[in-house]
Amino acid sequence: EIRREYKNIDLIFLSQKNQFCIIIENKIHSTEQNGQLEKYRKIVEDEYNQFKHKIFIYLSLEDQSISESEQDQYLQLNYEHIIKLIQCII
Repeated sequence: EIRREYKNIDLIFLSQKNQFCIIIENKIHSTEQNGQLEKYRKIVEDEYNQFKHKIFIYLSLEDQSISESEQDQYLQLNYEHIIKLIQCII
């Protein structure tokens, strides 16, 4: 299942069968709002607490710094990373 803009979270990919979810916060020409990533992480941890695997991704056009409290929780990627991943797959 894929959810878009669920409780303002840009993308959530869910697999009930695999107990797995990926959360993507996508930033284009903007930055993290105060407390935004922590809020989204808590929503997911509360609503999908039965899931064993959760991956939180902060995706932006270019590298950005995110709140210190969330740096260990979110994987930071930029679009160049995504391009390289797609090229490797193709």
